[in-house]
Amino acid sequence: MSKATVWFMDARSRRFLESTAIKGRQILEYSGWLDHHRIFNISKKGLKDDRRI
Repeated sequence: MSKATVWFMDARSRRFLESTAIKGRQILEYSGWLDHHRIFNISKKGLKDDRRI
């Protein structure tokens, strides 16, 4: 079995990736694209209806 490769990210790269992910989510939520993809939400308790009315 081969060893797993571990790599580290510096703080600046981490902040950049987090801010990019947050901005991308904001754009998708604002555009309404996620509205028809969020009808059902799978949680630990099972499948539940997550419609926003």
